[in-house]
Amino acid sequence: MKIGIISSTTYRACLPDDPNCLAFYGSEGYHSLLVRELLKKGHELEWYAPAGSSEFREFDNCNFHPIKFTNGIMENRADWIINNTALDGSRTEDLAGCDAVIDMTGTCHDIEILWNYLGYNKFICYRNGYAAYNVPRIPNKYRHYAVPSVQNQKLFKQAGFEADLVYYGISEHYKPGEDEEYWQYFDKKGLTKKEYWLYSHRPTVEKGLNVLLYLAKKFPEDVFVVSCSTPINQHYISLLLFLRTVNQMGLDNIAYIPSPENPRHHYYKRELYRNARAALAPFDPNVYKEGFGLTTAEIIASGTPVLITDSESTRKLWVENQDGLFCDSTGMFEMALRHFSSYSFDPKNRYPPAKYAERYEELIQKIPS
Repeated sequence: MKIGIISSTTYRACLPDDPNCLAFYGSEGYHSLLVRELLKKGHELEWYAPAGSSEFREFDNCNFHPIKFTNGIMENRADWIINNTALDGSRTEDLAGCDAVIDMTGTCHDIEILWNYLGYNKFICYRNGYAAYNVPRIPNKYRHYAVPSVQNQKLFKQAGFEADLVYYGISEHYKPGEDEEYWQYFDKKGLTKKEYWLYSHRPTVEKGLNVLLYLAKKFPEDVFVVSCSTPINQHYISLLLFLRTVNQMGLDNIAYIPSPENPRHHYYKRELYRNARAALAPFDPNVYKEGFGLTTAEIIASGTPVLITDSESTRKLWVENQDGLFCDSTGMFEMALRHFSSYSFDPKNRYPPAKYAERYEELIQKIPS
């Protein structure tokens, strides 16, 4: 098949082992992973992503179109039909001539154009927000949504929208092992392997910062590492407020150690994942609706268990006592840390990339012509 894939233009879409990777945040890297897996299956890909994304030049069945950092392929929608659609001069026909288009952008503007101007219906709109059903603005019955969790699927259903379930595939980059070259960075920061608890999520209250403060106070002899990227100003401000609170509380056992933001970022991050005692994911289920949780999935694939909030999504995605422990209260997180050594875990990657691509192949076949 000839498949068009449009990545979000918020960040570059790079594989974690791309030698030119400049993507440190967001799900766009998993858009590029889907492209690679579909290419390996022999499909021809029209791949639209911001300049600097992984281009897959090693495949002769990939046509890469570097697009601008906008909400879609063309800034001027009125000229979409007759003018160039990408920086390399590619035109509308590249998408309209595809057997299917997978739109992974936040706005789905290009799907609206394809449907309204050309009557094109062979598309899938991937939505990774729990209330992200406001676009594309076309009749409901033609909105072919794909979402990453059963919880998302139910929330879409409650709002009146059908959605198919597609789990992300987790890159083979995240796997058990060791790489001393990248661990040395953390060793120089004073970390010791398997002697720290890792918090690697957005630094916001709904993601569990208050629980982290509670645990650090309860376990003053333990080390808690916060490591995250904060490209959004709101997240950066939240991090600064958190670190100020840490200082005011005198919690010198909490260390903020982000991975270097260079093309080897994901190698450093992987070593931090691999060498934690466990990772903490204490999100507030009353405020935050966990979809898939890419960070949690990467950590588990790296061989490290996760202590995570018990929720419908958690129970669908992970296996308790194998991938980690499910905690339904702050007190249970405390008990999990206190008795951690009594558990035996076997975390592993449950979401191979090949299945990621296979699921999209299935959904494409379901779309009526």
